[in-house]
Amino acid sequence: MRTQFCMSLGAVGLIFGTVCIIYAAFSSHWITWTVQRNQMKKSSEFMKRIGPSFETNPIYFVRNYGLYHICFPDTVPSGIGSFSFWGESCIINSDYWPNEAAYKEYTTQQTQRYYLMWIMVICYGIAIVLLFLTMIVGIFACCKEKSRRMGLTTVLLFLAILFLACVALLWHFIIYYEHNAIKISGYPFTWDTKDKDDELEKHAAYLHYVNTPEKAVMPYGTYGSPYGGTVGPYYQNYYSQYPTMNNSSYYGYLTYGH
Repeated sequence: MRTQFCMSLGAVGLIFGTVCIIYAAFSSHWITWTVQRNQMKKSSEFMKRIGPSFETNPIYFVRNYGLYHICFPDTVPSGIGSFSFWGESCIINSDYWPNEAAYKEYTTQQTQRYYLMWIMVICYGIAIVLLFLTMIVGIFACCKEKSRRMGLTTVLLFLAILFLACVALLWHFIIYYEHNAIKISGYPFTWDTKDKDDELEKHAAYLHYVNTPEKAVMPYGTYGSPYGGTVGPYYQNYYSQYPTMNNSSYYGYLTYGH
């Protein structure tokens, strides 16, 4: 009875996981690029420099990247041949199908990124096929109660997980190429230094901040010691030699102790 319950629970988990992985394949929220179009419009010099491409080039629009497609949740570029997909206007990612002239101009890093993208999609497809095979073999194994088929189910599931791990690894390699290896116009490596610093400040710099307690929120007085009095009270770490606002000092209220 316990074995049947565990097998049923495992089957439910496998089905749920497979559905989530298939959903992720069609989802368009792997990466989101935010573009402040209103701020761009305020710069007449910038608008004059880019010309009509401001309304046609996808890089000037807010967009969501999926595994194989790009969607525009807000404004849609004109003349790009978009189609409706899950309530959004989307296009196939042109990086998978570059024209011959553009492909000949690819750098070594761009070519490597191109093949990594295709390998990632193929690995994702193989993983989904293996998950379906795992479910089919698992169902027959449960019905026939044959241990050999249960072993095959385990092998197929392991291979599916292995291919999904390859997808995750390849995805991060592709991101690395886009941000650090490809040094041509249009990729983040060529962005203006000020722009990159601004993005770091908005999205990543907080990760490097030291999380130190603020003295103002620490109450006056001693907490005592949890080590039998062998270690000094906690408050000394925060108020030590600095004067507090209760003391009359040259700076009065604006002291280090506040």
